[in-house]
Amino acid sequence: MSNVIQVILGFIKSIFKFHKLKILLIFTSAILFSVLLFPYSDLADFTTAQVSKLTKNQVFLSFDDMGIGLLPTPSVDLEQVQVETAQISGLKVSSLSVSPSIAALLSFKKGVSIAAEGLLKGDLNLVYKEGDLVKGKKEIRNQNIDADFEKVELSEVEDLYPLPVKLKGRASGELNVKLDPSYTNQPDGKTEIKIKNFIMPSTSVNTQMGPIDIPEIKFSEVKLRGKLSNSSFNIEEVLLGKTSDAIHGKVRGKLTIKIKRFGAKVAPVFGAYNFDISLNISKKKASELFFLTILDDYKQNTNKGSRYLFAINGSRFGPTPNMKSTQPF
Repeated sequence: MSNVIQVILGFIKSIFKFHKLKILLIFTSAILFSVLLFPYSDLADFTTAQVSKLTKNQVFLSFDDMGIGLLPTPSVDLEQVQVETAQISGLKVSSLSVSPSIAALLSFKKGVSIAAEGLLKGDLNLVYKEGDLVKGKKEIRNQNIDADFEKVELSEVEDLYPLPVKLKGRASGELNVKLDPSYTNQPDGKTEIKIKNFIMPSTSVNTQMGPIDIPEIKFSEVKLRGKLSNSSFNIEEVLLGKTSDAIHGKVRGKLTIKIKRFGAKVAPVFGAYNFDISLNISKKKASELFFLTILDDYKQNTNKGSRYLFAINGSRFGPTPNMKSTQPF
């Protein structure tokens, strides 16, 4: 028996010794075929069906072409992608790359990294990592999401989600959030957003006193930094415009917000809010904003125009808010 084993081992050794280049060529050809020649685009219908099945018909994914990337990590690359969900309709991405999350693999948990180009005319990088079990839930784990985005056009949001006011501008920022998918616990997270060339076109806003016409408002830059914790979004800083803008100022405060599930949809429910507001408005712009007369009690004259310093608080953005003076900040 030992002689037979020695013969077999010798045969195998001789194969690698005299035919190693051929073996290398075979493996190389197999890899090239898998990466370059395999008709991944033929898997489009199969992939669409599987995504729909795995998400219980909550997500519909379609694309024109598929490929496999090897560096820096193995990935699945899709071109001309369109996504449909219960919350979002017609989300399009020019290219999408999906790869395993190295950080998640090192902690022996599920995770994925996503890079999207052409999302709302901008770019998105997102890392999802499975977290610990939700307290009181045996099969549900928290979801940790870290995302950063660049040059996203606000005007494109209107095609996905109807907004009361059409906005323009280019946004960049980052978001870190810990999410309980059952929403038994509210999300915790933080965000920083910067918007260049923000424009709110002239519009009419319905109020209890009747419609109010608001002229176009521009900010060369808008910055927001805040934290979400215990159903409360704490606005640490909002900077509106620069000193060279016709309107510039800052905001701080707190907003109660709960994320709830309504059947297949998930939506925010707003509660009480409390904001401190400081606005500087040029004389020319103030003449266009006739409704500022309701803020005369909080007005201070400056060399360039007027400064308004006040606090507002209320609930659900429905009834007329309460207003009062506040300290400079």
